[in-house]
Amino acid sequence: LILSRKLIENLLIDVLRNKYGNKTKSAREVYYREDKHRFHDFTRLLENLEGKKDDFKVDKDTFEKFISSVEPFRKGANSKTHSIVNLIEKKEELEKFNVQDLASLLMRLENFNKK
Repeated sequence: LILSRKLIENLLIDVLRNKYGNKTKSAREVYYREDKHRFHDFTRLLENLEGKKDDFKVDKDTFEKFISSVEPFRKGANSKTHSIVNLIEKKEELEKFNVQDLASLLMRLENFNKK
């Protein structure tokens, strides 16, 4: 689950970076914290994506499907990622998060929004 979370998080960073670029501080602020010299956390990245949904050239159903699907994944991944006690023991537990679908939706967002 940790690797799946990192995959989705990094794809999300790529989507935002490709959409807004990195030439100005205001462009980078969507995905990067200048003061900490690191990327925003997963929750903040999702909030920023949702807040900028009107900037994306993709059908709204695809966008909304990603947002509604990623929220349960985010909650589950966050609780399991930050705990050694709550590891996923069965393949079915991971499959319920539909990581492949989330990655595909993000790739569609990126492909529709290349500069």
